[in-house]
Amino acid sequence: MTAIAVELDQKLQSLDPETAASVERLVRDALQLAEKVTRQATVESLLAPYVSLPFDDAAAPQITHSIAQHTWTAIAPISQRPL
Repeated sequence: MTAIAVELDQKLQSLDPETAASVERLVRDALQLAEKVTRQATVESLLAPYVSLPFDDAAAPQITHSIAQHTWTAIAPISQRPL
């Protein structure tokens, strides 16, 4: 166990149950926030090479239409799908 874990464990044991539960929730929230930040940084690092790619404004409507068409085809009931 690290020094911070030992210190936290000792502190939690010395507190009344209600306060200990509040501190424990606070620590868990902090850990969850750290995980979200790490995950966001990972996503951003994966997308970074593509952010600087040139955007073709003329192709945007065509690409958007294509994405919408494929999405609709995937979620539409069979009777409403284009042939």
